[in-house]
Formats: sequence, C-alpha cells, structure tokens
Amino acid sequence: MGSLNSSSSSSNLAHLSPSSLPLTSLPSSKLSDVLDPSLNPIKPARVIIELQITGRYFRALIDTGSEIDLISDRAVDDSFLERRPMARLSSIRLALGDGSAMPLTIRHFVVATLRVTRPTLIFEDTSLRVGPVLGDFDLILGTPFLHCHGLSVSVEQQAMECSRLNVLIPDYRVDPGQFQSIAAVDAPSEANQYPCAESERLILKEFADLFPEDIPAVDEDVDDSDKSKGSSFPNKLQDAASRTQHKIVLTDPNA
Repeated sequence: MGSLNSSSSSSNLAHLSPSSLPLTSLPSSKLSDVLDPSLNPIKPARVIIELQITGRYFRALIDTGSEIDLISDRAVDDSFLERRPMARLSSIRLALGDGSAMPLTIRHFVVATLRVTRPTLIFEDTSLRVGPVLGDFDLILGTPFLHCHGLSVSVEQQAMECSRLNVLIPDYRVDPGQFQSIAAVDAPSEANQYPCAESERLILKEFADLFPEDIPAVDEDVDDSDKSKGSSFPNKLQDAASRTQHKIVLTDPNA
C-alpha cells in the first residue's frame, strides 16, 4: 500500500490569508494580536433587501441564523394583510441591543406575496409570523424562507443568491454595477432541447418515406372501396423500393 507524502502534497495547496492584513510583514509579537478574534472581530455587512408587499416597499433582513420568518405589526398594517390566528402558539426570544433576550409569544401569522424588483422575482404564498422587529428593517427572512425558495446568502457579494435562476438579489445599499453576478447558463441549442432529439431524428430519417415532412390534406369523402374521391392524398404513400410493408386505411371512426 502506498504511503502519503505530506510534504509533497501540501506544496500543491494554495495558502490563503486575510487580504487586508500584510501578515508576512508583521513581527511575531504583533501577529498573535492581529489574529486574535476577540481583538479583531470580523463583522461582515448584513444583507438587507428591498421588496414589495401589496405595492408598498419594505426592507427585509436575510438572517441565516433565524429559524422563523417574521414581519412587524407596522408592516402588516401598512400592507393591509390579514392576521390569522396560529393553531399553536410559539414562543421566541427576541435579542435586544444590550445583549439580553426578551421572551415573546407569537399568536398570529400572515400570508403574503413578496416581490423583488432588482431583479424581478416573485415569492408567492410566503407565511410570515407577526411580531416585533428591531432595527432599520421590517421583516426577518430566515432559514424557512431560504429553504423553501432555494436561496442562500453570499457574504462576499453582500447579496441573496438564487442558484436555480442564476441571479443575485443585492443588498438595497449596494449599487447593482458593483457586484459580480453569477454567470448565466447558456441556452440550449435548438437541436438539443431534449435528450431524445437525436434518436427522434434518426427514426424519422429511416422512415422518411412513411412520415413525409408535409402531409397533404385528407378528404373525408371515402367510399366503400377505401378510395378517396377528389382527394389530394397521394396514391402511393411510400417508395416502391422500401422494404417496409404497411397499409394505411382511413375509415370513419363511427363505422
């Protein structure tokens, strides 16, 4: 059994370090302080998107740490959504600015259609619990919303990512020209729109004498001898040299 040479394999790996910190130029005494997360906490910008509910604009925080989707009472009133009683009450702990948490009981929910205008996307029948929302936003969209619509958060792009549609929904504070959108998937060519296209082409080529591209009109006036009167249908349906023998008879379905 061959052994793994750790020194040779590690030489093929790319060594990454924070691009904003010139670590190689720092003395060892300072390097520890720079990398200490308690002294230099990394706080990426939160992703807040702008969306419409019943034609009115609101802001929603995209929170991957939230297990519920929440909308404020003010946003419910402003959008004229109908509050619905929850079959089972749920309790949550609302994080406050001083680091403490306040227990709350959620009693109502609403069902809304969320419309994003940059780019244009519509999320129908979104269930949102009604409760207090602290901050400069009106909704908190958590993991249920992200999972339901196949969404994720790109910290680097400061945007919400929809991989199924290959689009990014940027933070409302970000200029659309400043973020890098996902490369669009090339549209399939006309000849390969479905997996069996090539097989279909070969079959039609083999039986081209039976399946002409332009089938002439068929006269429904057929006598007992199965011969058309005044019909433009050809007397011979296939090439005389064809090895395939078929007889096509057009009859009245009620006969």
